[in-house]
Amino acid sequence: MILIEVYENQNGKDTMTSLAKKISRKLNLPESTVKWNLRLLRDAGLIEAGSISERNVPVKLSRAGLLLAKILMRSNWFFK
Repeated sequence: MILIEVYENQNGKDTMTSLAKKISRKLNLPESTVKWNLRLLRDAGLIEAGSISERNVPVKLSRAGLLLAKILMRSNWFFK
């Protein structure tokens, strides 16, 4: 579900922190949980984002992340 939120919020401006805040408010999840999941997505190569050493890097889907997000959105499996 977080991957879909990244897909829907790709504006080229949001860093992991600002995107985590937006997603946290929208899904009513703790910000720490959203950040943890964003880090997992980054480590899995599904999103490209900054790190402690690379700050202020906007979040964007990788090619694999974009493909997976589109497949998930088409299948609607997460809404069942």
